[in-house]
Amino acid sequence: MMKNTQKMALLGATVLAVGSVSTACSGGDDDDDDGSSGQPVISQGDGGAADFTTCTAIGSSAATISLKVFVGKQGLDTSADPAATPGSIVSVFDPLTGNTSGASAPTAADGTTIVPSVPKSSLVAFKVTHATDGATTFVDGYDYRVTPAVSDSSGTAYFNTRIIPTSVRNAIAAILGPPVANLAGLTSFAGSVTDCSGEPIVGATLHYAGAEPNRCSSSAALPCVAYSTDTGEDYSDDGGQVFLLGLPGSGQLTVNVMGVLTEDAAPVQIGTITVRGVADAIVLAPIPAQNAP
Repeated sequence: MMKNTQKMALLGATVLAVGSVSTACSGGDDDDDDGSSGQPVISQGDGGAADFTTCTAIGSSAATISLKVFVGKQGLDTSADPAATPGSIVSVFDPLTGNTSGASAPTAADGTTIVPSVPKSSLVAFKVTHATDGATTFVDGYDYRVTPAVSDSSGTAYFNTRIIPTSVRNAIAAILGPPVANLAGLTSFAGSVTDCSGEPIVGATLHYAGAEPNRCSSSAALPCVAYSTDTGEDYSDDGGQVFLLGLPGSGQLTVNVMGVLTEDAAPVQIGTITVRGVADAIVLAPIPAQNAP
């Protein structure tokens, strides 16, 4: 099993969940302990109290390390492990400049490769690409991860990344709501929301440009938001997965997580991430939690 596996439901994981996946503790179904906005008090996915007091800020470093990573092709059947995908290229992506560096050799038959010159102990974006594979085309992926302090280039891969076929991306858009054609030239975001301990949280919403976007299932306006593939959900459910579709295809994009910490209180910011918009690409990112104000 790949270590340090990202705690998020990747975009491809939505294709199986065409039906309702609402649970007793999901955001849209919770009528108890609401804040002043009607949004429920944040809790962990298992019902425990969420922790927003012990977060450690993510630093940055000029020093570099090398990492072994795995690239798997995301299929429609997400109960199966992603298939090792030879020929994928993994590079370090700079969200400030849009430049790439430290490109790996193509992934081997087992789907692994070494990425050199990765900034250590930092939030780093990995660009994952694959040339057209016969009849299959792939969407460029930008996978944001917090890197370790030391190199890890042997044994199992430190990061387990995905390359997503265009057909899978299109199936996801069809489930969440927006017509695929409307997403041309724009950025798709799929991530997870967690507390300081890394546990998924129930009851969170996303804000972009100062407000919560319209639901993907009920409006043609973009960008739009979805909380799991039960598109009727008003908040994150016990899986913590979140989606923003139709974000700008360029520039810096800041996504904030909002949550209610105590009954009758207003939502406050409890997490944030800034990524770079890239036209027709998918951004995969767990949104780092922060200590509540």
